[in-house]
Amino acid sequence: MGEEGDWGANFSGTSMAAYEDTLVGPMFVPWGEHLPDRVKAGFADVEVSRNEITVVFEDAGHLIRTLGAAPVGAKVQALGPDGRRTLRRAVEKAASTLIDLGAISGMTTCHTATGAA
Repeated sequence: MGEEGDWGANFSGTSMAAYEDTLVGPMFVPWGEHLPDRVKAGFADVEVSRNEITVVFEDAGHLIRTLGAAPVGAKVQALGPDGRRTLRRAVEKAASTLIDLGAISGMTTCHTATGAA
């Protein structure tokens, strides 16, 4: 195996099937297609609805502050003030196409499954 940062070496022995099964499916197949099979066990008349939600952050700082509730929260806090400023600039650059009048907005989706027990 390669060094931690050497992505290609770390995955060079992995088959394409493993990649497709563990990454492509979960990342790119809509969750709505997975939910009925997962909740059918023990339920009848399962229906899945997909809802789009607009998410708006006042600015990059607001988005970064919300990371405190995420698994990366402790790592973001550990960056210190200079590291968080660098992170803010990186977020502003990466989200530049989503920024309107300083606010960052985008769409997310959620799926709701309902059924009878």
